[in-house]
Amino acid sequence: MKKFYQFIVGCVLLAVSLCIGHSTQTQAAVRLNQTNATICIGGKTTLEVSGAAGPVKWTTSNKKVAKVGSAGVVTGISKGEAMITAAVGKTKYQCRVIVNETYGASISSVTLKRESSVLFTFTKDAVVSYKIQDPDICGAEWGRWSGNEIPLNLTPKKVGVTYITCSNGANQETVRIRVRVQKVPVNMLHLLAETSDGGDFICGENKMKITLRQDRKSANTILYLIGRNGETIRTKEFGAVAARKNHSFLWDGKDEKGVDYEGEFRLKVVADGYTTRNWHYYRSYAKSPFFSGTGTRDHPYQVTSAEHLERMAQFPSRHFVQTQDIDLRSDIISQIFSEEHPFMGTYNAKPQEQNFKILHYNGNTSLFGVIGVEGELNDVIISDARITGTGQEQSAVLAEVNQGMLMNCAIEEAVIYSASATDAALLAVENSGIIDRCRVHGTIYTYGCMAGGVIYNRQRVIRTKVEADLNLSASGEVANKEELYVGGIAAVNEQTAFIDACESNSKIQAAGTLHTPSRLYMGGIVGRNAGQVRDGGALGQFPLESTSNLVGESNGGMIAGENDGMITGVTYYETTGRKTSATGSGRENSLKPLRNGNVEGA
Repeated sequence: MKKFYQFIVGCVLLAVSLCIGHSTQTQAAVRLNQTNATICIGGKTTLEVSGAAGPVKWTTSNKKVAKVGSAGVVTGISKGEAMITAAVGKTKYQCRVIVNETYGASISSVTLKRESSVLFTFTKDAVVSYKIQDPDICGAEWGRWSGNEIPLNLTPKKVGVTYITCSNGANQETVRIRVRVQKVPVNMLHLLAETSDGGDFICGENKMKITLRQDRKSANTILYLIGRNGETIRTKEFGAVAARKNHSFLWDGKDEKGVDYEGEFRLKVVADGYTTRNWHYYRSYAKSPFFSGTGTRDHPYQVTSAEHLERMAQFPSRHFVQTQDIDLRSDIISQIFSEEHPFMGTYNAKPQEQNFKILHYNGNTSLFGVIGVEGELNDVIISDARITGTGQEQSAVLAEVNQGMLMNCAIEEAVIYSASATDAALLAVENSGIIDRCRVHGTIYTYGCMAGGVIYNRQRVIRTKVEADLNLSASGEVANKEELYVGGIAAVNEQTAFIDACESNSKIQAAGTLHTPSRLYMGGIVGRNAGQVRDGGALGQFPLESTSNLVGESNGGMIAGENDGMITGVTYYETTGRKTSATGSGRENSLKPLRNGNVEGA
């Protein structure tokens, strides 16, 4: 019987202890998120009671300093100090609130697991600085202003507790923030994808090397390749990763199902639960967008069709080779490159011994458009092109603008026809790059504008030969254009430009009426020379009869229509009634006239 009573007493005591323990745990779980806070007049901070079983009643000790709403939002009213009380049943929890005149913070205590921020609100202009008690635990940096608020961005460095004190040098007001670093995140110092050969990523032709480097070690790092729609394309588990060392993954382009992936993707890394995203999108091609290749100098894209020529516009910085003749007789192609997206790569139509051609191009302006400063066209041959420039301000066969290099290119049997005022060029309208060893044969018909192998030469044309019929018909459309220029190599050779060792076998014809104040300048090599013309020859026919049907002010010279620069060492045919330069104040030295084969009166 005695043992039975002892058993009953033991059970009662156990039950009482469990009840007391449960009550103690419940009581311990109730807490106020802030016990001290500093805000400014008009500023706010939010107090929260966690773990409360019943309703929370909020009160303030001084309504003139700070007020508190039913949700625990405290608002600063005037400079001073107030005690905010949260009552949960009979238990009270208090937060001491200081209201500054100048500025305050959104919170007074923060726990960091990753980068976070504390928002400061200002009511007046102030010069506020901060000091970190232990800068080894966390770092801080001001963010960007938004209205009268600015964030103080905090970066965890080491587990521990420190304090940040902010001070206003004008009135000595301070704000003190307690910072507890609970965990330090793993950050990516480097996260990049690049192809093994530097070209575009083509499945089966090259591989994508993805490299990451962390600022600290991790127990488990996982790499995800994410598509445009958020889908996971491929996953790579690295496992444990050391700090500050490169770790790489060589991807062959196949997705989780083993299929070659076509589309864009980005990189995401999760290291011990911390996520880093690289929002740059990379591109994967299941097969080459051209016949083959990856677009590098060593492995260029192979161009074999009109479709490939048009597609080049999507790859303006890549390298190309033409590996067969391309007939555009049945295709309509607008210019490939533009001012917004100039060609900055290389195009070679003679990859080995055979030089391939582009045949029967038809358009209203040049095929290649704009060649950028790093762009190169090598051994490009455009044969039997027909350009209708009507309605265009400028038209050309090869390029509208060249800022790079045109090397060993050829225009064969081209015709440019415009029934309107169009600047027409067989090579390029504007050249501010290098044109070297090119060959041109074609005809231009234009109404009252400028014509030549090039219209504006601003840099250098070298060892280039032009054999062209340049036909200008003057009309009322040019009444507002004061000066017109026509030249075999260039219409205008500008002040710092050179025409070196070039040969023009061009014929110039002009007819119609020039309306005042329009004036026409024509030259076998250049319409107007302000730069230098050296060596070479003006060997075309330019008799007086070729301009006899032109009414108005015109000037024609066997070399230049107007020379305000330097002409040296040029060979030309002497022609009755034609000077070497029709007008201008430039200089001429060591010219080489030819009497044999004289074309005077022809």
